Amino acid sequence: MKTTHIILTILNLLTLLSTGRADQTESFFQSKPEQDIIIIIAGIDKLALTNSKVAPRADEMLLFGICSVTNPDCIVYWSRAVQSFCTVELLDSMGQPMGKTVKGKEFQLSESVFAGNERSLVRQHARPAGPGQSPVWQLFKTDDLFEMPAKGGNFTLKLNFQVQKVEFSGTNAYTKVVGLPTIVIPISDPGRLKLNSPRQP
Repeated sequence: MKTTHIILTILNLLTLLSTGRADQTESFFQSKPEQDIIIIIAGIDKLALTNSKVAPRADEMLLFGICSVTNPDCIVYWSRAVQSFCTVELLDSMGQPMGKTVKGKEFQLSESVFAGNERSLVRQHARPAGPGQSPVWQLFKTDDLFEMPAKGGNFTLKLNFQVQKVEFSGTNAYTKVVGLPTIVIPISDPGRLKLNSPRQP
């Protein structure tokens, strides 16, 4: 995590807490609940807005958070390697899939990630959505994963996540892998055409 992004995240979170906006998780993009778990997402530059459901830019870092819907004691594990944590798909305005970069092609879900070294996993107390719950973990920048056209445009990002959830049967604990429903996020890209390009006659 780059120092600049850490500072921006802290400042944005302080703004959220000071304005009372941090408990409005419905203002973030989020998955539908599955096994009492939801994922919330926002662009790092949008956190301080009244409604963070503003299309992130393609070059904007996306942040995510994991919450329980009702269980204050919910424990989940997820992969530190983000490419094993979710799948990604980007569609253009005509619904056609965009090509992936080498990095984008690495994003594949695999349950085997949970059978590895625990150091490769993050253990999180996924508290219910409420005060103080907002996206804080870095995910990726869309233009790092997809071949974006120079002219820019409007796109649709589709994400699927999986986590490992701790369950209890009496006094015995066990884990199971939970796949979250698809999250759909609009992405804007102003393009990369030079502003000082020669004018057409």
